[in-house]
Amino acid sequence: MESYNKIEELREMIDSGGYEVLIEVDGGIDTGNAAKLIKSGVNVLVAGNSVFSSSDPAGTIQRLKNLT
Repeated sequence: MESYNKIEELREMIDSGGYEVLIEVDGGIDTGNAAKLIKSGVNVLVAGNSVFSSSDPAGTIQRLKNLT
């Protein structure tokens, strides 16, 4: 099962159970997949490498923030 599907399934379980739980993904986050992860139900993205290896870290952070 693809990670996005697993996240959607987990989000559904959390929401249907009435739990107050955040889903965090750490690793492999970039401006290319962040929006789909958020849409799948992720609340917290850890995007260290994509920010710090970027030629424009501040711009990368801003683009990621604008996805939410």
